[in-house]
Amino acid sequence: MRKPIKIVFILLTSLIVILISISIYNRVKIQNIFDEIYYDSRNASGDGFDKRSRLGNIKGMSSNATNLTGIAAPEGERAIMEAYTDESLKAPMKSLGITNNSTKKELRISYSFMVTQNVAVFFDNVYNVKTRKLTKVISFVEADSGKRITDQKEVRDTLKTYKVTDEQLTAWDHQGMDKVFLKDWVSVYPSRYSPEKLGNVSVKTEW
Repeated sequence: MRKPIKIVFILLTSLIVILISISIYNRVKIQNIFDEIYYDSRNASGDGFDKRSRLGNIKGMSSNATNLTGIAAPEGERAIMEAYTDESLKAPMKSLGITNNSTKKELRISYSFMVTQNVAVFFDNVYNVKTRKLTKVISFVEADSGKRITDQKEVRDTLKTYKVTDEQLTAWDHQGMDKVFLKDWVSVYPSRYSPEKLGNVSVKTEW
């Protein structure tokens, strides 16, 4: 084999090995749909927000990503938020936002629904990248006073007060997570997963 051909062969072989290694690494690193969202938004946003993640391609998503570092995130933590515009959400859905905290290796998907004209129920889905665990919690917010109810006993009492059933909570949760957000995600990202097949993730519901 002539030397130039041999060099080209070695280079091509090395390139193929590198590409295979990257593919294997990504498959080990990304094992569910929330890993996809976390790594894509973490790697794409950048300190200067010169480029956004593919979340920015979702129809109805705000035209800007918000850098929460130094604003709403504790000092030293790096956090980015993407959010749907109010006009893109259908009542009784009120809000939908995705926060990527790369310092804590945590992804938070939050959405809210109006229970009455003054009271909203908030769903917080917190995904821990290290443990591959998604924890679902709810809270209530009173629009007039701004009071937020997070204590578990108070939350249960509020559910009874407004006669919100487990079936209604499940329906709202399914609407916000599966029918809106994850459906939109797989429309803009070549996902290996789906709202029906989340991948390797454990889900804990705390309500």
